[in-house]
Amino acid sequence: MAKMGYIQLLRSNRPFRRLFVANEISFIGDWFTVIALFILAGEASDNSPLAIAGVLASRSFSLAAAQPFTGMLADRYSRKGLMIGANLASLIILVFVLSLDLLGSLTSVYILAVVMVAARAVFDPAEYAYLPNICSEEKASHSKCSGIRGMVCSTRVGFGNRWTDHLTLWN
Repeated sequence: MAKMGYIQLLRSNRPFRRLFVANEISFIGDWFTVIALFILAGEASDNSPLAIAGVLASRSFSLAAAQPFTGMLADRYSRKGLMIGANLASLIILVFVLSLDLLGSLTSVYILAVVMVAARAVFDPAEYAYLPNICSEEKASHSKCSGIRGMVCSTRVGFGNRWTDHLTLWN
């Protein structure tokens, strides 16, 4: 059985490619939200570094608390439905909170951070459980399919390091 590289996997496997692109779009949205939460936490607390760190802490602790329970959902319900539902829930909650201007206090910023991470905690196990359904053994090893996060993260890190090198050379 010949192993397939990531580029070949993205070119030849349409469901995997669609999941990859959707994951990238979701990731970009998540990080824009995190940056906005940092800014809102700073504005609500007169730019207190502790308040901004609280956003990271609330995201980390809520993910750690929710992840053991959300994995069971991926075993019982439609994984594709859970992924779509989690992202739609994040979008609806974010639009609702922003349209009603409910982010005036630091507590509301933390609550939004926890809710957004709770949706991500539902998405991640469903994604990992869904990957073997779209990547057959003859096309790619299971480790490559479950390594989508590693591929995405390494691409981002490499791209970020490359841009950092260019920016420092121009200064």
